[in-house]
Amino acid sequence: MISPLAYVDPEAKLGKNVTVLPFAYIEKNVEIGDDCVIMSYASILQGTKMGKGNKVHQNAVLGAEPQDFHYTGEESSLIIGDNNDIRENVVISRATFDVRKSGNISWCKRCSSFSTSQYIGKNPSSHR
Repeated sequence: MISPLAYVDPEAKLGKNVTVLPFAYIEKNVEIGDDCVIMSYASILQGTKMGKGNKVHQNAVLGAEPQDFHYTGEESSLIIGDNNDIRENVVISRATFDVRKSGNISWCKRCSSFSTSQYIGKNPSSHR
């Protein structure tokens, strides 16, 4: 179910049984797996790919621009695995480098739970 009060870019790819609550924001070039819940005021930004069974809470931001002086606007990615609980106000940035050239991505294979107000970034190769 996608709330009519949420913004979901027509180019975003959502799996089966995805719930997007009012005022959530999902950009183009985003993939969200089956059975995910995107709560109100969460933002899923371009370059983010999520597996199945994830829950993203209020004010979380996934796929933010890297906070790194070496980042110059090149394409980069964030990959989130399955069955994660990303709590309120968590920010997880994309990688700094172009994944097509360097193979570097920010990813969280199976993060389980991020608690409130955490920032994850600067090419985290794996947070488990």
